[in-house]
Amino acid sequence: MSRRVGFYVKIDGELLKQFKEYVLRKHGSLRGYISIELEAALKKYMESGDGIEIFEEKYLGQVHRIVESLSKRSEVKYSEILEELKKFRVPACDRPRLAEIVMEELHDRGVIIIH
Repeated sequence: MSRRVGFYVKIDGELLKQFKEYVLRKHGSLRGYISIELEAALKKYMESGDGIEIFEEKYLGQVHRIVESLSKRSEVKYSEILEELKKFRVPACDRPRLAEIVMEELHDRGVIIIH
């Protein structure tokens, strides 16, 4: 197991209350168990793929427009895909993942990607 770290986030008060009640019902105590249950919930959420789907839905319009524009060409540079994402004001931290999605779509349309 990796090193344990603490962090602080603000979440809906009612949701937190319900989560604490769930942990209390299941374990009889919050101490030591709330972190275990939160870790389990986060792992289950990430394994379900819901986070990725939400991410992709958020940028679906931009990805579609970029793919439509670039698919008219036979070759596209990876840097050009990143520039297109930048034009659509996609945050820098999201560009590599979206570039992968764009590249997959372009590849499916027969476009060669040059790295």
